[in-house]
Amino acid sequence: MINPNYNLISEDFRDIQWNASSDITHVLRMMLFRAANESDRRYYLYAGEKAKEYRRISYELDEVARDIEHYLDDNRRVKPKHMAMIFEALILARHLILLDRRETRVQYEALMGNLFQTQEDGWSYDLAA
Repeated sequence: MINPNYNLISEDFRDIQWNASSDITHVLRMMLFRAANESDRRYYLYAGEKAKEYRRISYELDEVARDIEHYLDDNRRVKPKHMAMIFEALILARHLILLDRRETRVQYEALMGNLFQTQEDGWSYDLAA
């Protein structure tokens, strides 16, 4: 039996809001790592050129995330010569993360519909079996 502590999860939902004390370098690095992980996962879902492209993107985002201090100045702002690259990396990260979220929602709804769907006579499939 799964017995989660939903209070811990609720705290995380409350703490999602941005605050001034957040370490922007950490936030940027984690977002790029999340996107790299999603791109790497998609590499295993596909074949051919699409898989190769997801793998390439994964490596590039991972490299930028690991070396993020190199692209920031002393005030933790993106250096002018790296702005276009970091901006593109963030746009790409947003798309990959949103793709994962949408895919997760569709899969969740399909699971809930198939696992707990009621039959025409009102009995659920698991009770009928």
